[in-house]
Amino acid sequence: FAVRVGVTLLVAIASFALFEQPIRRARPRLPWLAGASALATASVVIVALVVVPLSESTFATEVDTGDVGFTDLPDSSPVVTTLPVSVPTSVSTSVATSVVPVPIPDRPVRMLLIGDSTAVTLGSGLVEWAATNPQLAQVESVATVGCGLISGARNAADVDGRFAAVCAEALGPRLDPLLDSGAVDLAVVLVTLPDATLRVWDENEGALPATDERFIDRRERDYLAFADRLRAAGIPRIAWLIPAEPAPSWVGNRDPDARRQWVAAFGDTLVDIAAARPDVSRVVGFGQWLEGQESAADRSWRTDGLHLDPAAASRVMDEYLGDELLRAALGP
Repeated sequence: FAVRVGVTLLVAIASFALFEQPIRRARPRLPWLAGASALATASVVIVALVVVPLSESTFATEVDTGDVGFTDLPDSSPVVTTLPVSVPTSVSTSVATSVVPVPIPDRPVRMLLIGDSTAVTLGSGLVEWAATNPQLAQVESVATVGCGLISGARNAADVDGRFAAVCAEALGPRLDPLLDSGAVDLAVVLVTLPDATLRVWDENEGALPATDERFIDRRERDYLAFADRLRAAGIPRIAWLIPAEPAPSWVGNRDPDARRQWVAAFGDTLVDIAAARPDVSRVVGFGQWLEGQESAADRSWRTDGLHLDPAAASRVMDEYLGDELLRAALGP
């Protein structure tokens, strides 16, 4: 971020000194002005493309499930055939229920990923894990950048309504056919900032922080409604992934203490949702596990401080989350 700001400042200074000031002082000569304008525009475009590159895998808007999507399978529920007693030693019992054996299904578990950009970046690892373990899982996804489950409230950061529009598409026309299919064994839900940041239900009321009791009550109402929607569609299990707090390196982390409180309150909401719908819900301590792997100076997991890098997403699935999702789908 500092490099981007510095480069932007240098470009602005160069533009002012080399183009704006000479134009102000000189009599306009159209060919020279046209050439100077073209050069200035080209310089800015080159800086944007070369100096400030964006990783397609990190900033993709949706998850490409490729060849691991749902296929025609028997309608019967996956049957547990073996219960190995060994689990990865890297999984802490304080985070994961590692004392519970990892169930192995008789057929692939059909997992549906739902959530925001943090779910999108996790999705790359989920897809790779399913491709590597075709006997364990198949994956579909409606995860979309900026998409939370709170309804009827404007995200204060969504000034042009772009996120609201893509979220309505994801949770409507894209989700409905998957629910109608009756094929989903496990819904995997991961939302981070969209449902743990300022929201506006009423302009007169203003933007409410995620620690406000009114915010918390309304979020819980919407999450319970969404859980009931999934349950009514016949989805037998929902894995609620508690999100990780944004790392100090995240550019939007201007008030780390407030963000920490907002995300912590969000985790409490997910625990309450699971307690209210225990027949279908399981809470997974994804955020706590991830934060336990990161050190203060380690940015190998989340380069931008918020989203998993592709290699990190694969590690999350291999070292922790793959087993937890199988437990969520098939465990007691």
